[in-house]
Amino acid sequence: MTVVGFCSILAQEDNLGDVVIRQEMLRVLRECCDEVVVFAGRAGRSYRASYDLDGTTVVTRPWRFQARLLRTVVGRERPLLVFAPGPARLDGRPRTLVKSLVNLANVVLVRLGRGEALTLGRAVRGDSRAGRFVESASVRLQSLYVARDEVTRGILGPRVRVGPDLALARDDGLSSPGGAKDAMVLSFRGDRPVDEALVRDALEAARRTGTRPVLVTQVRRDGAQHARLAQVHGIDHVAWAGDHREQLARVTRAMLSARVVVSDRLHALLLGARNGAVVVPVSTPTSDKLPTTLAVLPTTAPPGDVGALLAPLGDAVAVDRRAARAAVEEVRALVVARAEGLKGGS
Repeated sequence: MTVVGFCSILAQEDNLGDVVIRQEMLRVLRECCDEVVVFAGRAGRSYRASYDLDGTTVVTRPWRFQARLLRTVVGRERPLLVFAPGPARLDGRPRTLVKSLVNLANVVLVRLGRGEALTLGRAVRGDSRAGRFVESASVRLQSLYVARDEVTRGILGPRVRVGPDLALARDDGLSSPGGAKDAMVLSFRGDRPVDEALVRDALEAARRTGTRPVLVTQVRRDGAQHARLAQVHGIDHVAWAGDHREQLARVTRAMLSARVVVSDRLHALLLGARNGAVVVPVSTPTSDKLPTTLAVLPTTAPPGDVGALLAPLGDAVAVDRRAARAAVEEVRALVVARAEGLKGGS
């Protein structure tokens, strides 16, 4: 039986963290499906080019995506519908509720067509009773619903499986033949003023740990503040220049050289952690994203006295990469098994 995978890559186009986790989602679907249908909407050319979409069926209009899904359901193929990783708000706004209802309708449609529906790496927030009801109904109908934090399971119930963010599925290799790690990567949100005392403490921590501080822009809108900080403090800045693919390559090189990453951006921390950096999350008063996501990850003690040297910045976290990859691999194996089950169905 032919299995057709369905997914969307729509996300914040200026956030490379969203690209990385969707790349991992696509990698699994390409591995286990005979065809993959990707909804790209009105995404820009640079953003779309950051994905390996060769050999997939890319659609840009919602009705075409729905038509292809319906054709699969009523035909001799089997659908495997995957909802992309990332945050989801259940806030009760009409537009949000309509989107949730459409997603639920697609889950019902897929199940009627003897297919499977899965969610990978969600982080659900919101207090809308209607939104929770719809999402909980979707969870009950899905074969696998993976969240990246325990808060989501608390909202949606025990059927939710909790596991590490998909960014930890693999590392990016060696930064050089010697694999030198001599940098302290700093990456801060640009939608609020950075704490200047924190920056000074970070520069002092870099001096104590023998690392070179470098600002890294993995979210384009953070670039202006990074540029100012680089000028004020006389440090290097990996600025956003060129297209998404080029910038992701630059950010990856920076993370491969990082011994420490200090950030209030979740995927700046995870892109560092997946390459062996010790990470220091900078708390954000209005969001629990960092502590709840990091709490799920298997950890080890930071090497040597690094934890003590970084203490003025916050609690240093050293992720057990092997254990984290093994946990993500378990999820990948479950997706593959579901696809194989569809192929063997009649």
